[in-house]
Amino acid sequence: MAYQIHAIDFFLKSVAKFPQEYVIHEHDRSYTYIELHKRAQEIAALLLSLHLQPLHPIVIALPKCFDAIASIIATQLVGHIYVPVDINSPPARIETILNIIGNHTIITSNDISDKFYFLKSNFHVVNIDLKPENSFIPPLNFRPSTVDIDPLYIMFTSGSTGAPKGVTISNRSVIDYIEWALETFPVSSSDITMSQAPLYFDNSTLDLYLTWATGSSLFIPSDHIYSFPVEVLEEMKARNVTTIFWVPSVLTHLANSDLLDSIKVDSLRNILFAGETAPVKQINKWIKCYPNCLFANLYGPTEITVDCTAYIMNGPYRGTSLPIGYACKNTKIYVLSEDDEICEPDQIGELCVSGSSLALGYWNDPDKTNQLFTQNPSHNMYRDLIYRTGDLVKRDADGLITFIGRKDSQIKHMGYRIELGEIEAVVTQHPQIASAGVVYLPQDKIIACAIVLKTNEKIEMLSIRKYLSSRLPTYMIPKSIQVISNLPLNANGKVDRNTLNHIIKNKI
Repeated sequence: MAYQIHAIDFFLKSVAKFPQEYVIHEHDRSYTYIELHKRAQEIAALLLSLHLQPLHPIVIALPKCFDAIASIIATQLVGHIYVPVDINSPPARIETILNIIGNHTIITSNDISDKFYFLKSNFHVVNIDLKPENSFIPPLNFRPSTVDIDPLYIMFTSGSTGAPKGVTISNRSVIDYIEWALETFPVSSSDITMSQAPLYFDNSTLDLYLTWATGSSLFIPSDHIYSFPVEVLEEMKARNVTTIFWVPSVLTHLANSDLLDSIKVDSLRNILFAGETAPVKQINKWIKCYPNCLFANLYGPTEITVDCTAYIMNGPYRGTSLPIGYACKNTKIYVLSEDDEICEPDQIGELCVSGSSLALGYWNDPDKTNQLFTQNPSHNMYRDLIYRTGDLVKRDADGLITFIGRKDSQIKHMGYRIELGEIEAVVTQHPQIASAGVVYLPQDKIIACAIVLKTNEKIEMLSIRKYLSSRLPTYMIPKSIQVISNLPLNANGKVDRNTLNHIIKNKI
């Protein structure tokens, strides 16, 4: 394979090779590679008419659909950076993201544009429902004037200070990741991947780029479908789905429905999962039902471009905690003690990563970047950055890595990485709340919150939930909210989360 500079070349090569083959299947329509490319060119022309500077961040405010994916391609055709956002997020959160980006250019549609009425500053709106005034359409061999280490996309994740963090990923990182995936998973032009991850969740990177790299196709079902196991399995069967890359909670939901045996998807070949801890019992149910499929437990924070370890399963797992596996190709994994020494086998330490997969850092946040992307502590001979994940793991004598937990208060819930501190920061902005502590109960898979009121006046829980729903995505709103007299503190004056955990659990 010739050295590749732009991640979009995965798509362009398949346009040339498979122009009339399907690349996207939606509920009621399918699109070919050449149709997707033509639509991306139309949107690229709209962007060109703005005369923006190179590497301008372009917010994509669309639901996951044909036009959203065409917009992702269009931004790359003209050498910009795409920034997918959740259009259902509260306006205040979207405004925060736009302020962090600093340049307000949004691709949206007639149906969505009204959601951005709240913006107080000037911004460009690229309405994809309008015809471009600029007649220039980038040709098939059009190449942006960018290099492989230039940013490709910005993915916003939860931040502990109450503000989201813009993880900035380069072309080289995505190319490196997809080249590993091509060697690891048996996907070819005849495959159909069923998409589950939203475009603002980094698992979608594998869905898109592995599809383009192989000339295969991506099925995008209706948003509601994953709540209904029968519909999911029947759609998989009807569409001849061969590959899935889902968060474990979706696999668990289907396994618990006891429908795996009755609605068999004979076409299924690859079952990949990542985003949170995978339960052994439910994964083994899938393996029992699909013994000939490839099963892979993948792990990685957004900052290392989707995944940095993989555990390919050989039959049902007999242990209690599923390993996260071994380092991906061209990736180094370090397990470091609190003194930054390499841990001995089976010693618990922080998982740190280096390699081409590393993000460029956090957009417009050098302090946070320098805090987590640091010099490899084993030497100071040259610039050798590692990313400190904050995840605690242990590695056995054979190099197999098992996830233990979080070093801080960050969690993975419903496939999303969430800082409990961000939820606390929002809760404590409520005028009647003096302080708050948020914990995660992994056995129950719920986020729970304890609040201390400023006065003895009663507070309506419904009003708190309404307040939070205007400021947080649905998946970050605590399921349980309890009023307590004081937050328990440790010797350092910080919230004692272990004690708080017991207090909240006893109240539920």
